Amino acid sequence: MMHLTRLGEVADHGYAWEADHYCDSCIGHPVPVDACYIGSHEEADSPMHCCCCGSLIPGTLTDEGVAHVRKAWAKNPKGDVEQLWHEEFAWAFPYDDEPEFNRFDVCEAWCQYAHDYGAYEIITRLGRMHFKPRPSLSLGSLNANAYAIYRQLATRAR
Repeated sequence: MMHLTRLGEVADHGYAWEADHYCDSCIGHPVPVDACYIGSHEEADSPMHCCCCGSLIPGTLTDEGVAHVRKAWAKNPKGDVEQLWHEEFAWAFPYDDEPEFNRFDVCEAWCQYAHDYGAYEIITRLGRMHFKPRPSLSLGSLNANAYAIYRQLATRAR
């Protein structure tokens, strides 16, 4: 069970061992021989936290990881973990200002919103406007402006 004693701290590096992640402080010394080192170059589908203390283990994110972080932030921007992610992965939130109006970005944001929140009638309306989403459309693939529009939609939905 994670105690979150160091939530908000960022470890220098970490280890994967027995299906969990550990920061350097919690893994114990000597480090178990079957523990895998996790450096800042490791790529993951979500941010990694130490299972003992909650500190963030540095790493890069895949497109799915970026989408996960953005979606968590859109749903709960005041949460402790989400605020930590917003600070540590600031590059995943390149557009924190008011979005500009761009028809294509608006359509992509609404399409992704409809997919994520089950509002499929919106997809029907977008189809009537002859909007055809690209096959690779995902939360992580939205450009900065479309993502800012999506965040506004998600915030209003709550």
